[in-house]
Amino acid sequence: MKKLLLFSLTILLLVACLKDNKTSWETEILTPIVKSNLTISDILNSDDVLENPDSSLKLIYSTKLYSLTADSLVVFPDTVFEFGASLESLELPNDTITYSLTLGEIARAQGGLIRFLILNSHGDSVPIPALSGLSSGNIEIALGSLFESIELDSGTAKVIISNELPMDIENVDFMVSNSLPHGGDSILRDVFPSIPVNEVRSKEIPINGKTIYANLIAKIVELSTRGSIGNRVLIDTNDALVAQIIIKDLKPLKATAIWPEQNVINQTKLVVFAPESSYLFKDVLLRDGDITFEIFSNLQDSVYIKYTVPNLIHPITGMPFIIDTVVPPPANEGEVSKINVSYPLHDYYFLLNGYGIEDYYTPNIDYDGSGNPTDGEDALNSYVTILEARIQYSGQLKEIALDDSVYVNASIKNLVTEFARGHMGNTIKNIGPDSVYLTLFNKVKSGKIDLEEVFFEIEANNGIGATVLTTFNTLLSENAEGNIVTLAMNENTMNINKANDSGTLSNHVVSKKTFNTTNSNISEFISNLPNKIFFDIKAEINGVDNPSTLVNSIIGNPPNFLYYESGMNVNLNMEIPLSFIADSLLLVDTVDFSFNSQGRGDIISSDFTLVVENGFPFDAVTTLYFMDANDNLIDSLFKDQTIIRADVDASGRVSSTNQSEIKFSINPERMELIKTAEKIITKAGFHTFDAADPSKKHYKIYSYYDFKIKLVGDFNYMLPN
Repeated sequence: MKKLLLFSLTILLLVACLKDNKTSWETEILTPIVKSNLTISDILNSDDVLENPDSSLKLIYSTKLYSLTADSLVVFPDTVFEFGASLESLELPNDTITYSLTLGEIARAQGGLIRFLILNSHGDSVPIPALSGLSSGNIEIALGSLFESIELDSGTAKVIISNELPMDIENVDFMVSNSLPHGGDSILRDVFPSIPVNEVRSKEIPINGKTIYANLIAKIVELSTRGSIGNRVLIDTNDALVAQIIIKDLKPLKATAIWPEQNVINQTKLVVFAPESSYLFKDVLLRDGDITFEIFSNLQDSVYIKYTVPNLIHPITGMPFIIDTVVPPPANEGEVSKINVSYPLHDYYFLLNGYGIEDYYTPNIDYDGSGNPTDGEDALNSYVTILEARIQYSGQLKEIALDDSVYVNASIKNLVTEFARGHMGNTIKNIGPDSVYLTLFNKVKSGKIDLEEVFFEIEANNGIGATVLTTFNTLLSENAEGNIVTLAMNENTMNINKANDSGTLSNHVVSKKTFNTTNSNISEFISNLPNKIFFDIKAEINGVDNPSTLVNSIIGNPPNFLYYESGMNVNLNMEIPLSFIADSLLLVDTVDFSFNSQGRGDIISSDFTLVVENGFPFDAVTTLYFMDANDNLIDSLFKDQTIIRADVDASGRVSSTNQSEIKFSINPERMELIKTAEKIITKAGFHTFDAADPSKKHYKIYSYYDFKIKLVGDFNYMLPN
């Protein structure tokens, strides 16, 4: 289009080599200034014009209609999951309490004749009479080096009594209680019916729900003996009744104790990923993202946390995602301790098949309590988290309770996928209402054109592993004058085939929908010479084949996939053979202009003759305007000058060219006006037939058609000193 300015701008392209720095005078020069040829490629964008084998020309044009990117199809919402776990168990080590009740201590506790008889017979063999109502005093037991207090959920006391006295004993009523400062509550009490000489008896007594303090009282409330039954026995006041109390299997609800190292939480949880998404993901390779944890603890001790996401696989080690951290105890009792940690997930492999990570799980566990040990094993859109918490031996008394807890607030954020597989559902993407600009006809301002033939297609280059059913709700063409033509189609849908997965990248697949004069009004649509196409499109993912959504099918052979770099581009492609009827077709072009910058400041006036030999089968009418910086009209060089078309034969081909001459003058006053111009507007009109002419014909344009232009100038030029 810019070469159309040769019709007018060549008068400004004067040779400035006649300057002489020592003289100054006016001179007249009559000479041909410019000779040039204009072909159709100079009128249209040459990149869009191609030549057919018969030398006829066609117009090729393509522009993007819309695109779908991987990140627009798979948008991972930030996923927040909470995991609170109270302590599952607390364990304290077994402890053994041993004490002896000697024969001398029994005698002293009884007093009177029994005391005298036994104590004075030490070392002698004497008969012992039957005795009853024997008892011990309070025996104090101090366990402060092990614990201060224990509130038991469950536990067992094993009581072992060895009879090392010189006679059988009966009805041994044995008890242990807290000391009086702690209420004196009974811990255990039981009766041993008979313990022969030199024999041992034992009992296991549950102590569930008891509260035990470090200061205990043990006591034999009562025992009796049938004596030596007439036989003499050797009296040794150091012989004793020996009692052992083994407190074992302690499961405290709460205790202030010196705790051994132990796990206090070990919980597994299934987390649903992106629960509001319509997609079912099998696995995802992450391009970017992070996982952030807030971990809270109210244990009055340091808690060693191990948090595992076995579905999230490290890109180098192949090991599951694991964090090991320590939550310190809170500063003050009743408060909560908190830490924050964050980790990048770049290149992590995310297996979203729930409990299907058999390397880390036993699949026959009934995870959800339904009675079916395999359900949930391969749940899509889900992953597993494991929270383990342990305390370590510190040698210090710490108060810990089962209702103490560790709470994890975790979030997976800003995820971007490099690759994803699964089922994308029947997702609907509404594209538009929107529009695209066409530059092909952007210089056409008015007039009519009748194209003999148009090839028009919509081409989809699909790198997405899913079919797309596209419905064209609306396609409109609008030209520079605001005239709108709706594309009428016999069928307004298009099936877009899915891409193929090579294993490392997407192999794109091209699908096309062609519009022609038999299935649409495409000729009218393009003959409107649009500079804008409006569209309203519905794209349904998986709308063509709608693969099965069964979980087993997706896990075994996921029907859809996405690569980050591969989306879908949909283009409008046009091929227009240059065979048309033009009715007053007006093309307009604007260019910036500075007269003085061309080195022509010393032109005074001129007379010109523009000789055009027209080899095209259409008339050309041209006008040139000069405008200032504010788009105000300054002057016109020439206006509505007609260049006569070439002659054509019966087949419509040019048989001979015709010559036209355009004469114009620029006097000194007009020359000064033109020197102030900053823009030039060129209008070029082309005409073959009136649209209503019944004898109109479509004329093909051939590559050898041209305008031969010669500009002859007779001008005055001021040479400088």
